[in-house]
Amino acid sequence: MSGRLTPVQRWILGPSAIFADVSGFAVDRLGVRDEKQQKEALEFLTGPSWGFETTQDLLDQADILVQHGHRAEFAQTAQMAMLPPAARAEFTDLLRQMGALVKRKAAGPGSIGPAILRRLVVLRFGVAYAPLFDELHGGGDDDVGSMELLEMRSFLHSIFTDPDYADEEPKRLEMWLDPTFPREPSRYMIWDYARVMLLLRCGYMADWLPEPFCWDRLFMLAMDVQRHYTSWHDMATCYLQGRLMWSGGAASRQEVFERCADRLATDPESPWNMTPWNLPLRRDWP
Repeated sequence: MSGRLTPVQRWILGPSAIFADVSGFAVDRLGVRDEKQQKEALEFLTGPSWGFETTQDLLDQADILVQHGHRAEFAQTAQMAMLPPAARAEFTDLLRQMGALVKRKAAGPGSIGPAILRRLVVLRFGVAYAPLFDELHGGGDDDVGSMELLEMRSFLHSIFTDPDYADEEPKRLEMWLDPTFPREPSRYMIWDYARVMLLLRCGYMADWLPEPFCWDRLFMLAMDVQRHYTSWHDMATCYLQGRLMWSGGAASRQEVFERCADRLATDPESPWNMTPWNLPLRRDWP
């Protein structure tokens, strides 16, 4: 463990510890700026998972995850869990039909794709979104300032670009009906925040972001996390549930994350055990 970190800095590293460890980065320091680590961090930022080209790409994505993130999509799915069983079944069937059309590249003009998409939008967001879909589909103004339009475009983007979406979204819907999962989407905030925090750390390691900026931004996020959860265990539980929700219940990699959380919970030198959850978070470094 690095002896140069202050108690608050050690706490700040705690929320991203699972994601950092699984991704091959240290959990006890902001990062190491050697050639090997810089290359790994750069590959993490610019590779298939994120595909950033510039520092601004990273910062823009960080803002999206903090303001909305996956928990906004989870909230939409949670609303759908309140639909009658017949409507949920219709949504699942139409989504899979649409997924098949997209894979066959048969969802364009003249196909049944637009009609299916319109019905999916109505089922997911309500009838008030139907005119918005019609306007968008008809080539109307792309009013990026409209939150409703942004939500709908994000949903349509997932359908057309994520090959697993048609299979994973129905599973997420089933998970919302499982009483063992928290029914409040904001409980999954840590899934978004941990990703942002590791992105910032990789930005530092890749020499995209200055160290003071990273610590200041991480500090603000850490205070949000501490206010939102009651313990490291509570935070970790919601992180793991958030990951499972995000993956559509896929267990292939979930066990890796769960084992990592268990190690962090039992290792006396992990950030979770070196700093108490209720540590007052006040800036204690130069």
